[in-house]
Amino acid sequence: MEIFQLRYFIMVVKFGNFTKAAKELHITQPALSKQIKCLEEETKVKLLKRTKRGVEITEEGKQLKKHADNILIEVEKINHAIHSKQTI
Repeated sequence: MEIFQLRYFIMVVKFGNFTKAAKELHITQPALSKQIKCLEEETKVKLLKRTKRGVEITEEGKQLKKHADNILIEVEKINHAIHSKQTI
């Protein structure tokens, strides 16, 4: 599991749509879909339910999102601390 995959996942959930998330992330929709599929394969659960209107988050996806949000907050704190010379 990579940090960028968590960012991608959160963006898909935010937009409820792979195409819109891919555009916001400045990557292609197939590349985004591939990374989400890799994340689902690694976690061995469906994180998103694909629908005609876009995507819906599954219960397992909600659990991952909660943790991913916290991880990304911590990563941001680390980056801020490193750049501002504060202690972590």
